[in-house]
Amino acid sequence: NKAAKIAKEKAKGKIVNFSELMACPVKFGDLIGQLLAKEYTAEDQEAFFEAAQAAVEADPEVMSGMRDEFLKRRDMMLEKLNEIEGIRCSIPKGAFYLFPDVQHFFGKSFNGTRIENADDLCMYLLEEARIALVTGSAFGNPECIRLSYAASNDDLIEAANRLKKALEQLQ
Repeated sequence: NKAAKIAKEKAKGKIVNFSELMACPVKFGDLIGQLLAKEYTAEDQEAFFEAAQAAVEADPEVMSGMRDEFLKRRDMMLEKLNEIEGIRCSIPKGAFYLFPDVQHFFGKSFNGTRIENADDLCMYLLEEARIALVTGSAFGNPECIRLSYAASNDDLIEAANRLKKALEQLQ
């Protein structure tokens, strides 16, 4: 397909570490590079190759600035999460998600809502704090929740404050 050929021509002869251009783990950047080297004919792959082409052609300073901004947001959210008793969260190497362990809250209740698992906690937080999270069971880790930090700093601070307040209410 045309987009695949363009992306391959643009990438040919260039050494590109996609993980340095994008906010993603090295293994995903490497995978993107591998995908560029393969033939794809499906029309739905065209958008992927256009995105890859844009990443190859992007100004490294712009990409570096974006990566740095996401790192600041990640660090801010990690700090906010660490202020909440019972949350444990490792530092992600890429993407824009945190995956905190929330099993400390299992078995606790507030206003008749009992938290038995991450699914219950996500529903509780949606209803009580008006924040949408994804249960870790969707990713093979039912003791965790996934939250994105791909939002404005103001929105992230507001969400972290709501999260803390709602979790502190659980007894």
